[in-house]
Amino acid sequence: MKWLFEASRDTRGRFPWISIPGVASIVYWVKWLFGTKCGTTKCAWYKQLVEILFVAGFSPIVPNPADGASFYRDALGLPLKVVSGNYLAVDGFDGSKHLGVWPLSDAAMSCFGTSEWPDHVPVPQATIEFEVKNVDAAVEELLAMGHSLIHGTRVEPWGQTIARLLGPEGLLIGICITPWLH
Repeated sequence: MKWLFEASRDTRGRFPWISIPGVASIVYWVKWLFGTKCGTTKCAWYKQLVEILFVAGFSPIVPNPADGASFYRDALGLPLKVVSGNYLAVDGFDGSKHLGVWPLSDAAMSCFGTSEWPDHVPVPQATIEFEVKNVDAAVEELLAMGHSLIHGTRVEPWGQTIARLLGPEGLLIGICITPWLH
């Protein structure tokens, strides 16, 4: 039995499997087992599925645009400007490529072609968009993993190529290419 414990030691004589409860311990354990390059595309067993380049945008989705503007722009002082209709946003805000306050009716129009969010789909409270190199390839991978899309890849009137789905918590997720952010 001594050989089992000796073989389990890392290069500093510790037993990494003793402190497994936290994520950091799991990462440590994987790196210890497979080498420090694991978790990157250089590791032979690691296959990156959807290659996220950056967060392209984040917007809380507000049922009442006036309340959203009052809180996010007026109360918090965010430098949001009217982009179109009731949509407020700012590009290039430090720490984010795009930050907006998106009316639920606009989100419904973008996703379903109507200003009413359908009753059978949970109402999202925010949207986050992930920039990728290839939207169609990312969509294929997500579908292969069993995820359902709200809509497939399409080009929005403002020039963004995007597909959307709901996350498990109800967050509206965009997989996109946003030309003006490059």
